[in-house]
Amino acid sequence: MAVPDGHTVLTESDGCVVSIGPLPAEGPRTVRADCTWPEARLDAARAVLLDYPRYGRMIPNIRTSTVVREEARGVLVHQEHDLPLVADREVMLWMKAAERPDGGLLVSWDRADEPFELAPGHADVPYNAGSWEVIPAAGGGLHVVHEVAYDPGVRLPEWLVRRFRTNGVVGVMRELRALSGGA
Repeated sequence: MAVPDGHTVLTESDGCVVSIGPLPAEGPRTVRADCTWPEARLDAARAVLLDYPRYGRMIPNIRTSTVVREEARGVLVHQEHDLPLVADREVMLWMKAAERPDGGLLVSWDRADEPFELAPGHADVPYNAGSWEVIPAAGGGLHVVHEVAYDPGVRLPEWLVRRFRTNGVVGVMRELRALSGGA
């Protein structure tokens, strides 16, 4: 599992290396989990990653994930996020799924420029983008790469943000592994 240039390793856990990228000119830093799971199944991972309304079972901070509509460019999804220490967040995302030539799957998302009404007391997420890449491994199992760049729109101390990023991504990857037939 190679760490991309400019990334700093945050932790290694459960078959994953979690790293963080450099600060970009715009947007938040990207957190990346690069995982190898010999016991995970492609069909199970595919089912989980394409079930947008049930993302909360994999990502505990997602309270609701509702498909708004489907178009050629992707699936528009509205999500509500429970975040510790701050008001709940909401975001509209374009989810896009594509088959990989090797039989794997790429699911990516970006914040949608779509109007919606925030629930009382909620705040908008100014930046949310990322991807899941699921690659069949040569000897069986899966190689999974997850990248996420998320800005909740509130300033928190860097040490606290780093803790949330690390623990959050490790927990999400552990859950995806279990849901994919893994450990």
